[in-house]
Amino acid sequence: MKLSFSTIGCPGYAWTDIYPMAKDLGYDGIEIRIDTFKRSFLNRALAPRMRGRTRAALDRIGLS
Repeated sequence: MKLSFSTIGCPGYAWTDIYPMAKDLGYDGIEIRIDTFKRSFLNRALAPRMRGRTRAALDRIGLS
């Protein structure tokens, strides 16, 4: 079974802190909560011009 880390508990965290933390804690992926997304760092990480870079960072460490 695969487990995902939820961003709902990280409203003030930087994206660059979340994905390594999820990997270090043994999760397989990250669930991006929309309520968190609308008012946070995730807006930048998932902006159209940043999606490729964000995807590459996740691929490098084996997260989906």
